[in-house]
Amino acid sequence: MYDYELKSIGNVEVKEFLLVSDGYKLIGFVGKGNHFNWLSIPQLSISVELSKFNDDFWNGEQLASVIENPILVDLLVHVINDLSGLFNKDKQDCFDGKNFITTREYTFWLECECESLSRQLIQFEYDLFPSDLSFDDFKKERLNDYVYSRKQYGTDAF
Repeated sequence: MYDYELKSIGNVEVKEFLLVSDGYKLIGFVGKGNHFNWLSIPQLSISVELSKFNDDFWNGEQLASVIENPILVDLLVHVINDLSGLFNKDKQDCFDGKNFITTREYTFWLECECESLSRQLIQFEYDLFPSDLSFDDFKKERLNDYVYSRKQYGTDAF
């Protein structure tokens, strides 16, 4: 058995892409970590460390060290630049219901999410701060405010 120590040192964001151009159909990954960025194309058996995503010279040099075709190198530099805008976004920016449903449906969905979080907050508040009320009475008191706020939107959101 091996003796070693393994630590998680951060999170990595990874964007998977499909590149179809000039006879190529490549699946690759661009990653952004706490300590470095990288590009990997398993079909070509390559993985290279990248500089900042907008550092075309350095990234081009890194790619050219493992890819002989200068056109593919240039194309991948452009792909890196195009994908760079997808990093450092709130997760909700990448997949958000408002992109797929009407504004009215989205408002109703947000309202339901808020109600769910409100219930969690009520439990947290009750656990954190002493109260003379029983939990059920405390919950009823707090939920009356949320029920009132829900009524202003009506029940026909969909």
